[in-house]
Amino acid sequence: MKGKTSPGATLVINGKLTQVAQDGSFTTKVSIVEGPNFVVIVSQLSKGPSKTLQLSIMLDTIKPELLVPKFPELVGAQEFVIKGRVEPGASVKINGKDATVVYDIYQASVSLIPGKNQIKIEAVDQAGNIATETVEIPVYAQGWGRIVVGQKEVFNQKGDVIGVMQSSLTKDGLIPVDALRVIFGASFQVSQEANTCKLDIFGKSIIFESGSTVALSGGTQIQLPNAPSLVDGSFYLTQEILRSVLECTLNADLLKGFIVIERVWLP
Repeated sequence: MKGKTSPGATLVINGKLTQVAQDGSFTTKVSIVEGPNFVVIVSQLSKGPSKTLQLSIMLDTIKPELLVPKFPELVGAQEFVIKGRVEPGASVKINGKDATVVYDIYQASVSLIPGKNQIKIEAVDQAGNIATETVEIPVYAQGWGRIVVGQKEVFNQKGDVIGVMQSSLTKDGLIPVDALRVIFGASFQVSQEANTCKLDIFGKSIIFESGSTVALSGGTQIQLPNAPSLVDGSFYLTQEILRSVLECTLNADLLKGFIVIERVWLP
């Protein structure tokens, strides 16, 4: 503590005699503990009444309490409101942006995309102590498309066209691999010389060979329920391959001439 009193005064701080310089200034140390502390300063000249000053000092070195909620399973890119609790009086930032805080409730909207979203929540109390929590919010991607025999368009649930394939669904239910590009954003390369198709989808790469019931993924062989085929430059997969290998859900009605393909996955 530093201060100044009348030159020549006797100074007592919390019961301890404190040395006073000729100009009345003083410097001393006072022991304080976590939480509220009280300091009593008594100054008295040789003649005259004493003067007393009482000070209150708050010592806070503890990080503010910060509670992060549990998050539900989310599907699709979206604006999501994060809401939790914090020590009253603290401010909160979420991914560097100020959150709204009402007493001990904070909330802020964040933009989430399919995949694993890293969210940093930082609380600062009135003493400047910082508490940080980093959480990961997984958001699942969802693909849905209806393909029709003889048509190259791919339709969504509303019947709108979401893309066009190079070939179309066959009458016997063979699915052009190009449908997976439109519905799930997959990429593929067809080699007519090698009769193969390299398909990149759902975070993995699979090499199919026309007429073969064995595929390769990461150097590992995958046994297929039946063989894919390469016809007139277009590569086709069977419904069984989509179900068992690509884990897609299919709703097929070939009498009406359509197949619905869908899947939810974590990129």
